[in-house]
Amino acid sequence: MRVSVFAIASFVIVISFFSFSLKKKAPVYTAPGVVQIDTHLYMDQTEITNFHWLEYLHWVSKIYGDSSAEYMAALPDVSLWKNEANYQENEQFYLRHFAYSDYPVVGLSYQQMVNYCNWRSDRVFEYMLIKEDLIEFDTNQTATHHFSIEHYFGGKYGHYKTGNAHPPIPHYYLPSEEEWKKAEAYAQAVYSKITKRKMKRSPSVYYSKATTSDATYPVRPSKKYEVKGALYNMHQNVSEQLSDSTKVAGENWKGSTSLTEGDIIFNQLTPSTSVGFRCAFRWK
Repeated sequence: MRVSVFAIASFVIVISFFSFSLKKKAPVYTAPGVVQIDTHLYMDQTEITNFHWLEYLHWVSKIYGDSSAEYMAALPDVSLWKNEANYQENEQFYLRHFAYSDYPVVGLSYQQMVNYCNWRSDRVFEYMLIKEDLIEFDTNQTATHHFSIEHYFGGKYGHYKTGNAHPPIPHYYLPSEEEWKKAEAYAQAVYSKITKRKMKRSPSVYYSKATTSDATYPVRPSKKYEVKGALYNMHQNVSEQLSDSTKVAGENWKGSTSLTEGDIIFNQLTPSTSVGFRCAFRWK
């Protein structure tokens, strides 16, 4: 945090020119992995990937144990690949093989996705508090004593007291249909700018690939190269879960090959190999 110091000649000058004082600049907070869509709404650049999910599983395993009910409840249903012709080997390899680490995680229930969003909010806020020396870094957290936003403000972790100053609270969550459509319009605008410049490799921004038949495997990496401010693969990779538990949005690898598809909202009630998710984000 940078501090600006102005020279002060005398007490009289301080009184007369009180604007010359020691000031701390207000910190600028940023949330990892997201792009700003409008004044308050942010959205993940990519779908949540297998790598992200394995980070989550590692944390759950460390806190609760890899034979715990909590860990078992966090595992995706990889057996769903059995129902996909020619992709049975993904049952064994898709989630954990390094070759698929940047591919979107699939086979999740609505509640598993919600749990991940809450967990991610907890981890980002924990990091923010550690960075500002409001809590200590603790590598020995347990099932009965670990950081969460609820525990912190409930007085069960750290030394928070009502009225204490603290950073804004990060809130990751499943987007509403309206929020997803805002993000889709934003992604389309970025895609249009790129194609006007005739940049190579632009289809992965907004669309995952030129056609749904050009992949050795049905889904594709969430991001193969960097385009500043872009949202990746909102169509033709996996459909994305919305906050309404019965709805998912976006064309997936089982859908049309058309690159002119607009908003597509499907009804979805069960885990699927063609449904993943990305988080929306707001500061609380």
